[in-house]
Amino acid sequence: MIELKGFYNEAVLHDLLAKGEIGYLDYVMHLSEDIRDRYKDYCSRNNLQLDDESAEKFFGVLVEEENKEHEQYMT
Repeated sequence: MIELKGFYNEAVLHDLLAKGEIGYLDYVMHLSEDIRDRYKDYCSRNNLQLDDESAEKFFGVLVEEENKEHEQYMT
């Protein structure tokens, strides 16, 4: 695993995640300040720890939101 500092482009983080160089926690914590804050709020509201397991669940929520936005745009 590598240590990340600051925020990174989504494509870079996706590549690192796919290679196993980072986990979901690093992905959501280093994508953007907004995503990081939303993740922390998600964990607080759902009484979850800040860890790879909850970050993976949150990642799924982000994907669902993106899919819904895409569907609305296409109709």
